[in-house]
Amino acid sequence: MKNRKHIVLGLSLLGLLTLTSCTNNPTSSATSSSSSSSSSSSSTGSLKYVQDGQAAYNALAGVTRQDTYRYYESYMPSSLNSVLTMQSEDSRYIANIVDGLVDVDRTGAIVPALAESWTWNEDMSELTLDIRQGVPWVYDRNAGREIYKVDGVEQYVSADDWVYAAKENLTMYNGSDSYYLYTMFVEGAGEYYYYTYLEYLNAQQEDESKKRTDQQIVNTLIGLGVSPDTLTVDDLPAIANFSRVGIKSSEDGRKLTYTLTGTAPYFLSSLTYSPFFPASEAFVSSLPGGIQDYGTSVDNTLSCGAYVLDGHEIGISEEARFVANENYWDADHVMTKNVIAYRFPDAATDSSTRVAYESGTIDGFTVNERDSDGWKKYVTGEDGTGSLENPVSPDARVVEGLGDGSTFSFIINTNRDASASGTKYSVLNSSDGAAKGWNATVIVGEGAEAVESNVQILNTNKALSVSKALRALVLQSLDYETYSNDFGTSDYNRVKYLVNTWTPANFITYSEYDAAVDNADGIFSNDYVSFIKKAWMDKFYPEAGYSQEARDAAEAALGYSQLSTGEHSVGVSSKGLNDTSLDETNASRLANLKQAASDEISAWNNAHPDDRITTPVIVEFPTLSYNDDTFRNSATFVNATNARLNDGKWYGGSALSANIGRPENAEILTSVEEDSSLLRFVIPTNKEIQDSRSYSIVSQNGYANIFISGWGPDYSDPLTFANTLVTNGDLSAYTGAGSDNPYYDVLAPQFEKYDTLVDEASALTDNKARFTKFGEAEVELLYEVSIVRPIYMVGLGKSVSISKVLPYRTSSAVYGVTNFKYKYVEVLNRNVTGEEYQALKAERYVQNSH
Repeated sequence: MKNRKHIVLGLSLLGLLTLTSCTNNPTSSATSSSSSSSSSSSSTGSLKYVQDGQAAYNALAGVTRQDTYRYYESYMPSSLNSVLTMQSEDSRYIANIVDGLVDVDRTGAIVPALAESWTWNEDMSELTLDIRQGVPWVYDRNAGREIYKVDGVEQYVSADDWVYAAKENLTMYNGSDSYYLYTMFVEGAGEYYYYTYLEYLNAQQEDESKKRTDQQIVNTLIGLGVSPDTLTVDDLPAIANFSRVGIKSSEDGRKLTYTLTGTAPYFLSSLTYSPFFPASEAFVSSLPGGIQDYGTSVDNTLSCGAYVLDGHEIGISEEARFVANENYWDADHVMTKNVIAYRFPDAATDSSTRVAYESGTIDGFTVNERDSDGWKKYVTGEDGTGSLENPVSPDARVVEGLGDGSTFSFIINTNRDASASGTKYSVLNSSDGAAKGWNATVIVGEGAEAVESNVQILNTNKALSVSKALRALVLQSLDYETYSNDFGTSDYNRVKYLVNTWTPANFITYSEYDAAVDNADGIFSNDYVSFIKKAWMDKFYPEAGYSQEARDAAEAALGYSQLSTGEHSVGVSSKGLNDTSLDETNASRLANLKQAASDEISAWNNAHPDDRITTPVIVEFPTLSYNDDTFRNSATFVNATNARLNDGKWYGGSALSANIGRPENAEILTSVEEDSSLLRFVIPTNKEIQDSRSYSIVSQNGYANIFISGWGPDYSDPLTFANTLVTNGDLSAYTGAGSDNPYYDVLAPQFEKYDTLVDEASALTDNKARFTKFGEAEVELLYEVSIVRPIYMVGLGKSVSISKVLPYRTSSAVYGVTNFKYKYVEVLNRNVTGEEYQALKAERYVQNSH
């Protein structure tokens, strides 16, 4: 089965711009909020709106707060099961109905939540937390007024609830998305997970003689490396009852202890994620389907968080209504009583959120440069005197976003599902039938000559598995300049979201940074990304001694909010938008890659005459087609990519897919050139994806060889990104770098150095040594493995927004789910002015006094 991980849905072209502009996490300080006005309001002048040392905030104490917060959300939840799901669209809802052990405050500090305090042992391999007492489990309805009871006895959160949740998460046949977090950190977790897997296989085997014996199970667990060599059959009962797993509750349920596989001070940050949330065993066990029924409806869910859901129907409702939990342990800090999240419409236009704001439907929006009327009204003014840095509207806030921590990338899948039914990995229900059929065939040819063939899929899988030069060619051919056209009309807005590293900047701080010492070692800032740039210089400028020239080149290749440029850039891009000065260098690089890929394919064919790779290798690009414009944008990008791949020559033909974006004077490939080409990107005009949910299904179920998707950090360490792309890693089901790939024995050695570097880095505890090794691993990933190419991050760069939501009141973490919480959101009955925004920003690192 293909488990889905914490994937932030990849958005295509125009859809990306619209959602980036309008529907980021509404409580994030890095982006503008999209919320709506409400006719009701709370009392003013309350002491709850006064904080020591926050003069700008205190100045607004007398301004009326609304008691309802409404905003657009990209997705409605598919599940409220905190134990099994790890989808971003689910986590943002779960975060508001179930609390975790710890939270992150507005300054970025980890603070108590359902754990009142905690202690580490000396080497930080064991963590003991004191569980808050008197926190009731309540039904997710009726404003949390009804406390859950068993035989008339009210049920309260206990340390046992975390042990139970972990056991269900690690039971293989439950199908958890997030079991890997436990197996990575917690002693004995991997052993239990694989034991339940082997027991599951035995249960499925009808022939008793073919079932694994206890001794065979022991041998398998030892062979997998999840059990010690001393394991015996006598130990199996202890594995089965979960007692060998390093998660323990004290007898009175007041203390919870995690025993880890090694020193991991950053483990505390992972506890902000929903897989480490509690669940009531009594309640879950009372459901007909047990853990599989948990979170499938409001009635099948309990809350111990700040809010409860009111009447939401999963898979049906187009909005989610939250009501403050009247039995919440920290009710004084629930600043807004009601929250309504409306699903953002797929067919939104550039002006949709502005129109909604101006009509009173929502409370805030980010001004879209492509909305000429809105840009003129709020930014430039009628006379054009305003600007992005100095907008004309007094209510306009200039937001300088550092990003939301999620890296979106083009990801290559070397093991695309080629089954006729399109259900090799699928666990989807029948309503997803249209998306299931998307991957079944590739259409080759046009018109009457078009034929369907999954042979092409198998051929592409094989080629991408065998040839790393071909993968590099695919990724470096992508025409990012054309792609960036949909981010905005100005050069700045076209590049501000672009990223060039897998692990993002502004995520991890190297707190020991000492310029006097570290500069000599190639580390020039306290941002972890500086270590990636150091590794880049070590690879491409080994004799330069970290000169300014080398530093500038590293910045050009790996810096943020820009196209990656230079001889050793992440991808082949022009020096600047519309600058052709590097065209010759780019053409040379692509020519070299084509030759290398051709040589690798020829070598394979010579060695495997009965399993040859045919050319051209067809790579089908899934496109979102909300309407004609979104399809046209996608098709232009694909056609321009093919032209870049073919020395500026375009494919001919009269079909719409070939004409889109092609200049009138474009040089056309001859039929001989087409037939002899090594690689071709194909636009699947017969399989239009008309909504973002279907695009998610296509990417998450292995239905394409290349797609856009993203990863958000689980915890505060480079490993959370690095571990995703190792062989059999968190994203191996998306990259095909898993043991189920028929060509795994050929592909795995191409990852060997990267895997080794990640393992070596993980074992280090000194931050400088650890980060240095992780930096080396990332450069190996980007330049040698060639399985992923970063493209953008939501919330980067400057933007202009209008909003009634007070900024910098909620969590500032980019990991975990606390930044999804509405708990501290405050909505004024008027806009926050640009001047007020800047004053509030200046005191954003002052902790709340109460």
